[in-house]
Amino acid sequence: MCVCEIGIGDGHLLRLLANANLIVTGIDVSSYLIRQLGLIFADEKININLLEQDISEPISVENAFDVVFCLDVLEHVDEIKEAILNIKNILKNQGILVATLPWKENLDKGMVICPKCNYEFHRVGHFHSFQCYDDIIRMLGDNYHILDFNYVKPMGYKNKIIDLLKRVVFRRKFYKGGVPNFHTTSLFVVQLNK
Repeated sequence: MCVCEIGIGDGHLLRLLANANLIVTGIDVSSYLIRQLGLIFADEKININLLEQDISEPISVENAFDVVFCLDVLEHVDEIKEAILNIKNILKNQGILVATLPWKENLDKGMVICPKCNYEFHRVGHFHSFQCYDDIIRMLGDNYHILDFNYVKPMGYKNKIIDLLKRVVFRRKFYKGGVPNFHTTSLFVVQLNK
């Protein structure tokens, strides 16, 4: 099985996938991450193909992957429709996309202004917020069938305390809808039907 992670971070998921004897590719826009993880994986003797690529630009492989993971990435891509189209192109027919997105984030509350040039931007680089299930359906378009939709729940004692603090403080300031039904991240699994 061929799998891909878009937005490779520290390479943790790539290692897990490679250790499961899958054919693994990591795609990231950061040349630094690609270079550093390439050296680390070579030292660890882990065979992972790394590709420096902006997912809003056409990707050189087509119909290559059975599964694509895109965890906390799409909200950072300005041209999200192009990114979804490119993900569709790299997935095999009946391929699976597993993705997470911020949920009900109030983007206006996260905007900052550079004191030197007055450029306004989001403090962590988000371009998109997803307010409801239909936002995800519209983003994906007609070729995807949703297999699962849920929310990422905090794991471990420390994360549950952080989640509680988010409910009380962070949600009131940065998220719409107030404290009830608090979730900061949605998770969806979809299957591509070309």
